[in-house]
Amino acid sequence: GPRWRHSDVMEQVDCFDKAVRESARLRSLTIIDLKSHTCPTKECILLSDGEPIRPDGLHYDGKGAEESARWVYGEIFRALGADAGATVVAR
Repeated sequence: GPRWRHSDVMEQVDCFDKAVRESARLRSLTIIDLKSHTCPTKECILLSDGEPIRPDGLHYDGKGAEESARWVYGEIFRALGADAGATVVAR
């Protein structure tokens, strides 16, 4: 499918991600790697269901981002060891 090339924006994101990963590692926290889901190489997948995943080139938004949101949702439940179909009630 359509993809966009790695740019200096992604280099900045990579730098930020490195800092987040180091902070999470120091605190033994789990990271959900959305970037590797949508950017399995230096080129990122641009569309999902025919719609842009990141309309501004950086932020996930709109109809195209729905599949990514479902993936993140499933990863959260996987990290928690719970069923992704479970109902979460905040108290």
